[in-house]
Amino acid sequence: MGTTDRNRGPVSPPVSKDDMELARLAQRCIVEALDRSKAVTIKLSSESNDLPPVELPPAALKSIGQLLV
Repeated sequence: MGTTDRNRGPVSPPVSKDDMELARLAQRCIVEALDRSKAVTIKLSSESNDLPPVELPPAALKSIGQLLV
């Protein structure tokens, strides 16, 4: 977890180049999936099935994709 700056609140740790590339790749995948989809909801699930699937409206997934840029 990051430290805190009294004037700005929580400060995130630096992001590695590998993490930045993964974020860019995830953002591209999200945009491509949304461009092709006309679904009302999109279900996200883990490969290992250790977490329950989550259904999101496309607008929420689009917002997540925008945060990754």
